Amino acid sequence: MSTDFHGLTQLQFNADRQTFIKSDDPGDNYIEIEYIPTSTSSWDSALFDIYFFENPYLSAENDVFEVDFYGVEERVGWIFPITILESNENDYQNFKNLNNYKFIAYKKLLEGSLRFLGDEPKENYNLRDFYNECSICILSKNVTSTVTNFNIDDYILSFYNFGYLSYDQNNGSKAAAIFDKSDFIVTMRSLDRKKITLKQSSFSVKNNDFIRALYHEHLLQSGNHVIRFIFLYQIIEDLMQVEFNSQFDNYLVDFQEKTIGKNDLKESLIKASSERTLVKYIFNRCTLFPEIKDAFKEECLVLFSNVNKTLKNPDSISDSIYDLRNLITHQFRDLRHYDNQLSRVIEVFERLITNTLLTYR
Repeated sequence: MSTDFHGLTQLQFNADRQTFIKSDDPGDNYIEIEYIPTSTSSWDSALFDIYFFENPYLSAENDVFEVDFYGVEERVGWIFPITILESNENDYQNFKNLNNYKFIAYKKLLEGSLRFLGDEPKENYNLRDFYNECSICILSKNVTSTVTNFNIDDYILSFYNFGYLSYDQNNGSKAAAIFDKSDFIVTMRSLDRKKITLKQSSFSVKNNDFIRALYHEHLLQSGNHVIRFIFLYQIIEDLMQVEFNSQFDNYLVDFQEKTIGKNDLKESLIKASSERTLVKYIFNRCTLFPEIKDAFKEECLVLFSNVNKTLKNPDSISDSIYDLRNLITHQFRDLRHYDNQLSRVIEVFERLITNTLLTYR
């Protein structure tokens, strides 16, 4: 029995023993991995991609969802906890399409180089000997190929809206359930047809190193809601710079074409450099979900009322965001007795910022 798992490059399925056999090229050294689901599949695993996520709110064995894309009629795939591959004591034992995906998941997980998580070799192995607990997302290449220049990072924000964060098997779990999302959990688990519909973000996450790192790393590593606010507000800061550069270029062209004079240019740039104005420019270019806007306005009103502060314009999302930023940055001492309310505001703020990036143009 070999313990050189990295040298095992060949994979076969033994239908009689219901095991996958991972061996070296001559077949002299091998291990067997138990296959637990009740059915197999003849599908070609090369026609699928696998991605790892973690979800601190939806991680039970029955938290299984179809994956759809906005504007794409076919089902794209499934996302499910890895534990569903090691048990038949769940509600999804007889879902034919899902069972095909389970078999594909096994193959995809075992095709590559394996990293043994145990200390001593065993007679028979299972997936959890090589993979930490996480959620597995399997997507059909036949469907994703219909999306122009498909990249999973274009959907990372939409995954995040459902609580799914990128997961690195080498580093283990990082995400924590720091917010109270009991209503969200009940809603997701009571859906008649359990699926998540993902929207491609207008903002290119893959081309912005900081924002990509934020959703792949930083938000996973912080369980403190104030630190999360600081991280997320950096997105506003980044977009403010984009907006100022755009305004500057426009005014400079007007000045060069002599449609405005020097004093007009100076006054316009002073106005455009106002942080409150720049935040307003950002949200003029977004389409926010009404329920998120209303929730943010309501939570801000409650927080500011509790600390005897006044919002400049309660009906303006951009003004409320800037007022919240000033309150946290300059008067945090006044919030020390209102930590729960502040946490609720920041939880909605997270969803609002994610929605902003999804629709920012």
